[in-house]
Amino acid sequence: LMAVNDTIPASNINAEAVGDEIIEDSVFEEASEWTAPTGVTVDPAASGVANYANVADGLYLQPDPVVNAVAGRVYRTELNIANMTEGGYKVRVGGTEGTLRTSAGTYTEDITAAESTYIAVKNEGETSGNLNSYSVKELHGYDYYNAPAYKFGIVSSVYDKDTGAMKT
Repeated sequence: LMAVNDTIPASNINAEAVGDEIIEDSVFEEASEWTAPTGVTVDPAASGVANYANVADGLYLQPDPVVNAVAGRVYRTELNIANMTEGGYKVRVGGTEGTLRTSAGTYTEDITAAESTYIAVKNEGETSGNLNSYSVKELHGYDYYNAPAYKFGIVSSVYDKDTGAMKT
């Protein structure tokens, strides 16, 4: 067979496919869409922040209704900390905790869910500070593979995020 496009592809070939946002209110615009522990206030009036005021160690801020991860899948998390006066935060996805964050900034981390359980933000130590957002999106690996086109047709595959299979 004679290859027609046996060259290195131009752009967006084999790029990571990032899914849609799975937390309905990732920017804290609705207090009713979060289950907050004592000392945490989701404040839409303050341009959407989650305020922590002397919150006891090891409590979880969770979306309401609960959003569960699927064991074995990889999720891209982004946590935006507006300010921090004490303690710290960890993202939690399906039983796996991310890196402890103890200062203001935007932190992106890919986490593989160990089990099919909830997604949340966990505080470490007595915590005071403000979160601007918490985003979680599923990573689907690579979105497609562009195989060489041959004289009798084009062969290509597409990743099916629902089954995890490549479809030709």
